[in-house]
Amino acid sequence: MFNLLTLHLGDVLMALPAMRAGDSCIAQEQHRAPGAPVAWVDGVKGIAPHDLHLRHQTDAWLAATGREPMRHILLSPVERSGIVIAPTVRDAVRQWSGWDALTEALPAALVVTAEWCRKTWMQALNVAHTVICPDTGTAHMADALGVPKVVALHGQGQKHFERYAPYWRREHCIVRDSMQEIAVDDVLAVIHG
Repeated sequence: MFNLLTLHLGDVLMALPAMRAGDSCIAQEQHRAPGAPVAWVDGVKGIAPHDLHLRHQTDAWLAATGREPMRHILLSPVERSGIVIAPTVRDAVRQWSGWDALTEALPAALVVTAEWCRKTWMQALNVAHTVICPDTGTAHMADALGVPKVVALHGQGQKHFERYAPYWRREHCIVRDSMQEIAVDDVLAVIHG
């Protein structure tokens, strides 16, 4: 049983490659990932890696379970096109001042906000070819859904990125020591590159 009770959706999604059909998972209702192959249960006991902050969280879960990573299908695969911008973040250290300028530079992009319901949010991510967002659960959901280009903006340095980057698709992420060091042109170069 995976104990994710005190963790957020992004943390649940980072544990997903270690989960298998028939596993049980403890998580708060708002942090449960629809489509995951587990039984969501209430409780307080279960496995939790001791070294979550020493390496990538997914690798810590894999080591705790002794399993190889597995990619799960959360929604049916579809043809992908378009760009989704998901700027919402609560944590001040992950806020970026370039969202308005980026949205102006990409007028055809769909802007997804925190007001969207989980199902609609997941469907918007599932049809996107590119998702641009800060280091949040959105990056991990896009990664779990198989979005080809996950452009997560990481402004807390390389060490933080190594622990919390999207597991499957991290090659398009932008990593700096602060969010203010990320320029709109940096993001556009990754999108168009």
